[in-house]
Amino acid sequence: MTPIVIGSVPYLNGRPLMRWFTDTPEGRTSGVRVVEAVPSRLAQLLEANEIAAALVSSVELFRVPGLIHAPG
Repeated sequence: MTPIVIGSVPYLNGRPLMRWFTDTPEGRTSGVRVVEAVPSRLAQLLEANEIAAALVSSVELFRVPGLIHAPG
């Protein structure tokens, strides 16, 4: 099975959102891999379709056609 790759920032504000994937046995075997990078790099990876989702600025929704946001 090919893992789903999601991106997060390497800062404290991103930790709570990714903790389940990185710090629990269930998360580590979920098939989701977390990549950490600075926001500008995450935006590049997202635009290149190298990651499925990422914590990026809402500005990217307007800059990159086809991106959608997670509601709520």
